[in-house]
Amino acid sequence: MSSDSESIVPEIVDNAPPSLETGVPSPPPPSTGESNTTEPPEPTEPMITEDISALYWKIVFVVNIFFVICEVIGFNLLPTVTMFGTDWNWGVAIAFLHVFYTVASIVIIGHQWQASFVFLGRPLFDVFSGPHYVPAGICSLVRVSRLVEELELPGEPEKVWHGDEIQGQALPDGKVPPIRIPCRGSEEDRNDLLALRLTIEPSFVVRFRILSPTTFIVRVRDMDELRKQIQDIIVSACGPEFAKRTVALVLKEWHMINEHLDNAVNHVVSEWGVKVVNCQMKEAGIPHRTNSALTDLGVARSNSIATATRAEGEQKRLILEGEGRASAILSETKARTEGLSIQIKELQTLPLELARTALVTEAAPRTMREAKASVVLGNNTNDLMSSLVGASQAVNKIAETEEREERS
Repeated sequence: MSSDSESIVPEIVDNAPPSLETGVPSPPPPSTGESNTTEPPEPTEPMITEDISALYWKIVFVVNIFFVICEVIGFNLLPTVTMFGTDWNWGVAIAFLHVFYTVASIVIIGHQWQASFVFLGRPLFDVFSGPHYVPAGICSLVRVSRLVEELELPGEPEKVWHGDEIQGQALPDGKVPPIRIPCRGSEEDRNDLLALRLTIEPSFVVRFRILSPTTFIVRVRDMDELRKQIQDIIVSACGPEFAKRTVALVLKEWHMINEHLDNAVNHVVSEWGVKVVNCQMKEAGIPHRTNSALTDLGVARSNSIATATRAEGEQKRLILEGEGRASAILSETKARTEGLSIQIKELQTLPLELARTALVTEAAPRTMREAKASVVLGNNTNDLMSSLVGASQAVNKIAETEEREERS
């Protein structure tokens, strides 16, 4: 909190002077039954009325006249008293008492405080910073802070009990129960945990300033009562709003909920002499188990995306490598085919025996290279024999072609 909540608890201070600049606020207009959720009424600092001003001066006049009458009686009617060898007149004693009473009735209010002037238990009007006069014994002052105060509801974070509440058992010392509000569930997206029907534990922050101490102590009484009533207003306002939204929608429309809360609270407390600066939801209060499940779900989805990305990359790599190998093989095959075609054309121009000898001479070294330069029966023997047979068949085909040409 910005300041100690105890500083705003009304404090009875005797002999505090009134201020004649402000006074009791006029009574609020009768309710018409229509709620204003768009623009809450603006509380104003009340001005003192003529009746209250006259009453105050009557009090001051009566008190001082009482002392003057007593002084006159003391000087003229009461006998002189001898004490410690000195004659004492009752009038002088009463005059000294009058001066002491007047000085004792002057109280200075600090710049951070304001107060309500109370006459015989009846709050009359507001007083603010500065020196003031209140007759001692018959008047007093109830002081409250004039600073902007802050309330955290349901309490300070370290004081809120988030465990299970067991019926019949009290909460641990210093702990306060949380605010629990259920949210709507959605059947559209069952995979989203925040779309399920959940009960959350939100916390709220309310910043306010007391404009009229007199109205405040008459209608609210003290800080504890103000805290209780503001919390009840917030819970009543949030219940229907959260019931229409999933947790995910509550998080999305956070600013709309804050605006609704601010209007709802201001509309009520403006009649209490209090101005709410702002009222907002501090945190949604998603349960710890749900938060843990959301974290696990996020990690699982991240791992799934990473695995899919790696698999896709590996697939693309294999495709590119395959395409590269196929292209290389195709190019090599095409080159060999073109080379073989050229050799065949050249062999057709040679005599049969010479072509056969050249073809075998050409095929043998290549076959030997493919067989790792080893003409030994083993794994590469088949390749060697296939090359020789192919060369022999090519030579025979050339010979047959030449014979047909000679016959024709």
